[in-house]
Amino acid sequence: MDYPQSPITVHTPYTLAQMRAFGGHHYANAPTRYKYYPSRPLSYTAMAAVMFLLVMFAISQKGVSPASYYVIVALFAALFVVLAVVHFRFSRGFIFTKKWYETNNSVFLKNGQTYTFLPSEFYVEDAGAAHQSKSTCKYDLIDRAEEDSGMFYLYLNAQIAYLVDKQGFKAGTPEGLRHLLQKKLPPEKCKFLKNAAS
Repeated sequence: MDYPQSPITVHTPYTLAQMRAFGGHHYANAPTRYKYYPSRPLSYTAMAAVMFLLVMFAISQKGVSPASYYVIVALFAALFVVLAVVHFRFSRGFIFTKKWYETNNSVFLKNGQTYTFLPSEFYVEDAGAAHQSKSTCKYDLIDRAEEDSGMFYLYLNAQIAYLVDKQGFKAGTPEGLRHLLQKKLPPEKCKFLKNAAS
């Protein structure tokens, strides 16, 4: 089976749910140095406040024996580490907050993007009442292509990706796009579902 010669057209609306899905996927699969972390300033403030109070309490206990003092400090440090791990571990997938989504002025978030995949290149179109743009991309610009049950993620670098909605196919199929990407990209750049048809 050769890759599709007819254009494959997909529209991604970029809903908040899709952005959160991307956040969860990226957190679970990206190398640690490329992970996003939740944008929750109040959480950081609360954690900093807790750490400050623990340090102040530890300082106030200097009247106790040195051994007891160091045990107290070690316990507080361990507690803070546990809180930090729990915070980052269970916040994944909620990186993109509703407030962030509603106040973001990006055109693609307001109107979505339409992708047209051809054998030699693909187009990315942002369309809106007051704005319209169309970019041409070569497949060798894709850093890696990944997939989950709802979307394809075409990474341009370590953190930025095009989201291709599997429910948004106007022409072609997810199987056809997967096969095209497998033909255009080296195997090490493709990370697709193991039970997906090739």
